[in-house]
Amino acid sequence: MDSLAKLLLQCAILTAFLVNSPLTKVEGSFDESTSLPEFTALVDWIRSHEGGFVDDRLAVLSIPLDNSNSTFYRGVFTTGVVHPGERLCYIPWATIIGPRGFRPEFDAPLVDTAFHLSHELKYGETSPFAPYLKVIGQQQITNPSSWSLSGRALFQQMIGDVLPPHHFDRHVEWFVQHYGMNSDLMKAFFWVSNRAMQADTGNQWLLVPLVDQYNHHSDDGKVNTARFASRGNGFEVIATKFVQAGSELYTKYWGDYTHFFFEEFGFVEEYPQRWEFDLRHVGGSVLEVRLSPIQNATNPKQFHLEWFTDTPDIASMDIMKRELIRLQEFERVYLKDLDSYHSVPKTEKDLILGYHRALMTALDQVVVAASAGERSEEEECIAEMAVTCLGESRRKLSP
Repeated sequence: MDSLAKLLLQCAILTAFLVNSPLTKVEGSFDESTSLPEFTALVDWIRSHEGGFVDDRLAVLSIPLDNSNSTFYRGVFTTGVVHPGERLCYIPWATIIGPRGFRPEFDAPLVDTAFHLSHELKYGETSPFAPYLKVIGQQQITNPSSWSLSGRALFQQMIGDVLPPHHFDRHVEWFVQHYGMNSDLMKAFFWVSNRAMQADTGNQWLLVPLVDQYNHHSDDGKVNTARFASRGNGFEVIATKFVQAGSELYTKYWGDYTHFFFEEFGFVEEYPQRWEFDLRHVGGSVLEVRLSPIQNATNPKQFHLEWFTDTPDIASMDIMKRELIRLQEFERVYLKDLDSYHSVPKTEKDLILGYHRALMTALDQVVVAASAGERSEEEECIAEMAVTCLGESRRKLSP
């Protein structure tokens, strides 16, 4: 690869890092004034049931993601030091919304739990689950399948036919096919599909108060809690690591890939991120990588890329480079003027932007890593042409 092509690629990568850096929580923002009052009532309700336990050190907080105080991040924190093996909470079965046989003939556990939630929502303040329902009603459902038609259309245009997640709207399509446009049940179904967790015994999906506020982290070194569930006996969270006062408590959700978490739960996970690009339907191969930030690097946005599949073939790299250019074009045409898309709710715009940033970074890293690998003379020639084209395209697309 000649020096010009290398320079163009390096500039493209650096631009993506500077423009597309993810939001980070403001240091020192832990403050009791940010605690959420509705969770005080929820904790009291949990404790009022036999066996219900919530450690006094736990607090559900809403903290700013940046200095503008316009975007907030919610999570479970500890106000005191926590040691491995300590019990953090025990949620009795009587407070958990799960399958109760509302549709015993139906073999979809998510739907059974959704029927239960919908049933309780009709009772509102008179429901025995009222404190939990109040919390549920204040939080948004964020998985793409639940978005507005205009939001889903914009997201589909962004990912195209090649990039993941594929068939992200399958939940809403399946629901409409079986139940039509039942808005109350659909809302309950989306909430269950977005927030429910699976019990460790049997195929049950449960809405577990307080525990559903623990955020996911993909870094095993930062995951500091474990969750245990037993049918009819409740749900328990145990600390697995030493945790400093003021730190967030993390768990690990089921699933492996960054695009899977976005599709199912509606968030872009923090690094490390694992991606699978299945390009077989467009003439390529399956590429699977993990991106981990390099600690103590001069450039804080440097990553270590680990391959879980063979180094990409020429066809796959050509596809990835085309997709990288297409995402840059999408950013120029759509993302720079998101405010003009009045039919797309702001939350959906923010999520699309965040996923676009993560996807751009992943593709950038795959392209630069594969281009740096050993190639035949023919492969190197093709790679140089593609990278030069990428640089030229980005210059043309710049405003």
